[in-house]
Amino acid sequence: MCFEAAAVALIGCAERTTPGMRAPGEVASPVRSTALRCASSKLNLLIMAVPTVELSVPLKLLSLMAKAALTLMIRTWPQAVPRLTEARLDAPVLLFSVVLSCLTGLIFGFVPAVLLWGKNLDAALKDNSQTSSSGKHRTQLRKVLISVEIALAIVLLAGAGLMLRSFSRMSANAPGFKPESILTMRVSLAGKQYATWIPQQSYIQTALDRLEVFPGVEASGIDSETLNTTVKVQGLVSGTSEGTFSAVRAVSLGYLRAMGVPLVAGKWPSDNRTLDEVLVNESFARSLSQKGELLGRQVSGGFLNGRIVGVVADFKYSQMDAEPIPEVYTSYQLAPLMSPMTVHFFVRVDGTSAPDANALRRVVASIDPTQPVYAVQTLQQSLSDSIAPRRFNLFLLGTFAAVALLMALVGIYGVIAYSVAERTQEIGIRMAVGADRGHIIGMVLLEGAKTTLFGVGTGLVAAFGLTRLMSSLLYDVKAYDPTTFLSVTLLLIGAAMLACAGPALRASLVNPVLALRSE
Repeated sequence: MCFEAAAVALIGCAERTTPGMRAPGEVASPVRSTALRCASSKLNLLIMAVPTVELSVPLKLLSLMAKAALTLMIRTWPQAVPRLTEARLDAPVLLFSVVLSCLTGLIFGFVPAVLLWGKNLDAALKDNSQTSSSGKHRTQLRKVLISVEIALAIVLLAGAGLMLRSFSRMSANAPGFKPESILTMRVSLAGKQYATWIPQQSYIQTALDRLEVFPGVEASGIDSETLNTTVKVQGLVSGTSEGTFSAVRAVSLGYLRAMGVPLVAGKWPSDNRTLDEVLVNESFARSLSQKGELLGRQVSGGFLNGRIVGVVADFKYSQMDAEPIPEVYTSYQLAPLMSPMTVHFFVRVDGTSAPDANALRRVVASIDPTQPVYAVQTLQQSLSDSIAPRRFNLFLLGTFAAVALLMALVGIYGVIAYSVAERTQEIGIRMAVGADRGHIIGMVLLEGAKTTLFGVGTGLVAAFGLTRLMSSLLYDVKAYDPTTFLSVTLLLIGAAMLACAGPALRASLVNPVLALRSE
C-alpha cells in the first residue's frame, strides 16, 4: 500500500502548493492583511510556516485518531496481519510521521514563498490587474496540479474498484450452497484406542448418527483426508498422457448433501454402493476432452477405484480465494489408516430453528470426552477468515481512494471558484451584452470539464499500467476490466461536475451592474 499512501500524499502536496500560485495582482489579497505589519521577508516566512503550524497543532488529536484506528483494526481484522493483536502505538513512529508531515508542509509551502520573493508589496496593493500573462500562466499551472490530483485519484479508484469486483466474484456461491447455514468442527482421534480403523469408523458413525437425529439438523457429513494425485479415467483421453491431476477427497455419503452442493449431472451414489461409486466436480469434467461420456467410466488413482455416477458443482470449502481444481469424492472408508486421524464435521442446520453451536459440540464430545472438539464455527466464518488479508487490503485501498477523491474534488472546487471570482468583471460584461445564465453556467462547467477530462485521461493511462502490478491480488477479474474502469471514470467525472456546479451557479447570479462598478 506504499503507492496508495504516496499518491494521497502527492495530492495533499498539490493542494498545499495550489493556493500560492497567484498572479501579481492576486498578491493584494494576502498583502492587505499583513503588509502593514511585516516586511516582505517576514511575509515569505509566514507563508512557509503556516503549513507547518496547521500540521503540528493537533498532535494530541492525531495521537487519539491513531489509537482509535489501531483499535478498530485489531477488533475488526485480527487475522489480516500477522501478530496484529500485539501491535501498539509507537511514540517514535508517531513522532517521525509528524516531523515528516511538517517537513512536507515546509517544502511545499516554499513554492508560494519563492513566487512572492522580491515582489513590491506597495505596487501589489495598487495593481489590481488580473489579466497579465504571468497570471494566466499561474492559472494554467493551478489547473495542471488539479489534473494531477484527479489522475492520482482515478488510479486509486481503479485499484479499489478492481479489488471490490474481485471480492464480489470471490463471495459468489453455487446455487444451493449456503455456508452461513453450515457448522464445522474438528476432532483429532488420537491415542491407543484409535490406533486401528475399527474404533475410528465406530466413532465417526456414532457421531453422524447422533447429529442426524438432533433437532434442527438437516444433514451432516465428514471430510477425513485429501490426496493430491494423478487419476485416470478408463477410455477417456485426458489433458496429459499420464492422467488428470486431481484432489481425491475421502468423505462420507452425506458430506455433499450437508454442504448443499447441487448435482449437475448423473445421480447420487447409492447407499449400498458407496465403496464402488464416486462423484466428480465440474472442474474435473472440464479437464477431460470428452465430457459427455464421463458418466459410467471407471476412475482410478491412489486409493481411488470406482465408477463415476455423477457430477457436482464446484464450491469453496476452505479458501474463498482458491481457484476450483479437479476433485473426486470417494468414501472415507477406502482411505488409508491415519493415526491420529483428523475428522472435519460439516452440519447443515435449519435456518428457522438452528441449534446452538455449543449444543452440537457437546453431542460430538459426549461420544468420547478424551477427544476434544475444536474449531467450532460456521463455514461462512471459516471462509471469511481465509480472505482476511484481502479484505484488509480492500479497506486500505478503498480508504486511500476515498480520501484522494475527496481531496481532488475540493481542489477542483477551489480552482473553479477562484476562477469565477477572478473573472467577475468578464462575466458581468458577458451578461451585460446579452449572455443568459445558462450560457454562464455552461462556460464555467466547460472550464471544469476540461481540467477533469485531462486528469481522467492521464489517470486512465497510468491506471492501465499500474493495475497490472496488482494482478496477483485479483480473483477472476482482469487487471484491465472495462466495467471497472468505465464505472470509476463516470464516478469521478460526475463528482467533479457536481463540485463545479456550485461555482457555476454562483457565477450565473452575478449582478452585471455591481460587477462592472466594483471594477
